[in-house]
Amino acid sequence: MSHAALELQAAFVAALRADGALASLLGEGKVADGARRAAAWPNIALGEWASRSIAGDGWPGEEHRLEFLVFSRAGGRSETLGLMTQLAGVIAAANPTLAQHRLVSLERQREEVQRTRDGRGWRGRIVYRAVTEPAALV
Repeated sequence: MSHAALELQAAFVAALRADGALASLLGEGKVADGARRAAAWPNIALGEWASRSIAGDGWPGEEHRLEFLVFSRAGGRSETLGLMTQLAGVIAAANPTLAQHRLVSLERQREEVQRTRDGRGWRGRIVYRAVTEPAALV
């Protein structure tokens, strides 16, 4: 993972953990940036993140694919969709300040809700595309 992706991860996890409305929906301590094996439900975790260079004409930009996962064991999709709505609002408002990079753009590309493999819960997924450049270019 690139350094810019690590900065984005830290900034977005901090924004999600600091959001009072999200904490009231989830409960404290239910935003994970790592494995969530024993996490209490509902919860939010980072999914797959991927980065690649999109440099050209002397511009050293990077593209990042960021995945956020929402897990719920509520009887229907409503809790999952509500958490996804709040998560998307937090990400949209975050405007992260990165130490060595600048967020050029952030676009929500895809959302989906599926049953979990065990059939006892729901998994929501929101995928973003972010573009960063080194802060030194600004």
